Amino acid sequence: MNIQLSHKEYMKDSNGDIVTIVCRLQGFWDDNTKVYDETWEWNPPYDKRLKELPKEGKQRTGFTEEQMKSLLEADDIMNFWDKSIRESHDYSNHYMQCSRKVMEQPAEPIKIKSL
Repeated sequence: MNIQLSHKEYMKDSNGDIVTIVCRLQGFWDDNTKVYDETWEWNPPYDKRLKELPKEGKQRTGFTEEQMKSLLEADDIMNFWDKSIRESHDYSNHYMQCSRKVMEQPAEPIKIKSL
């Protein structure tokens, strides 16, 4: 079963805080046929908001210990977001619908070899 959750968009308020995350759940059959693609919005709690997303990969080099501390705090918040999204009612509903669609994948025909 190939089901993928992603963050499609981050919306900010007038203070520059990320207040809404547009989540996307996609489901694919083994041959990469997309059978489910839905989005919904999720709002992080007030005390778990960020101004910007943390830097990734090579962008993390050359920082001071204090700068790395703020990056790691942002990582923790991103992990909290992902966990909370997966525990949300919306995610559960979309995941159930998606998994049903993915499981409808046609079975490959049985090949019988003659002796």
